Amino acid sequence: MEKRSSARRVRKSVLNDTGESPPETVRLVSVIGAGKYIITGLSGKEYIFTGNQSQEVNNEDANYFLSKRQGCCGTPPQPIFVKV
Repeated sequence: MEKRSSARRVRKSVLNDTGESPPETVRLVSVIGAGKYIITGLSGKEYIFTGNQSQEVNNEDANYFLSKRQGCCGTPPQPIFVKV
C-alpha cells in the first residue's frame, strides 16, 4: 500500500481578472423571528435570512441593514440585524 505524501497543500487566493480584490463581507443575523426573509440591499443583491442563521453580507449592504430598526405598540425601535 502506498504512503500518503507528507507535503502540505497550499491554497492560493484568486483575484478577479481586473486585479480587484473581492469585496469585504460581514456576517449578520436577523433577530426578528424564525421565519424566512428575502431582503434586497443597496447593491441590488438579494439576501435570504432564515431563522437565526447568519449570512455573509457586503459591507455596503451591512451598514444599511444595521441601520434598520423596528418597534411596535409604543416600544422603542430595536435593531433588526446584528453583527455576529
